[in-house]
Amino acid sequence: MDRVEGDQATGRVARRVRGARLLARAVVVGVGLALPGVAVAASCASPVERVAMQVRVLQSDLMVAALICRAKPRYNAFVARFETDLVRQGTTLNAHFRRVWGGQSTARLNAFVTRLANQASARSLSTGGGYCAQVGRVFDEVMALAPVQLAGYSAIRAERLGVGLPEVCTAEADPSVASGSE
Repeated sequence: MDRVEGDQATGRVARRVRGARLLARAVVVGVGLALPGVAVAASCASPVERVAMQVRVLQSDLMVAALICRAKPRYNAFVARFETDLVRQGTTLNAHFRRVWGGQSTARLNAFVTRLANQASARSLSTGGGYCAQVGRVFDEVMALAPVQLAGYSAIRAERLGVGLPEVCTAEADPSVASGSE
């Protein structure tokens, strides 16, 4: 009997904690709505950060394709060819998440990368049997690029896929954009 009562008490505490979390989220959203510049600054990216996100979209797509289509050698060739740019873009992406999320940056970055992989996997399922042939053409296109073309290609592909990424910050939304500091 004590065990059931203890479980019921634990359930009440858990419901209260969930309720408090929901209230805290509502307050944050309310503050964001009352102060639009604050909400936008937390959800926008500098132009350089947005490029890093777009490159990560491409990298996630190719990584998922490597697993689904048994194209690991092609993915490894992509990483080797663009390693310098991928590392630089990864550093920029980490800096963005640290700037926006502070102590939660690692968890938020992991969630972002997981979301991209899940979206890529969902696209593979919705494409049907032609997915591997389609992504094979993407590998061909990417490997034909010069390293300086990777960012532009990634931007076009991310837009075409409709991946939800933060908008580029304006000077009003993020003072670091106006001053050029990051």
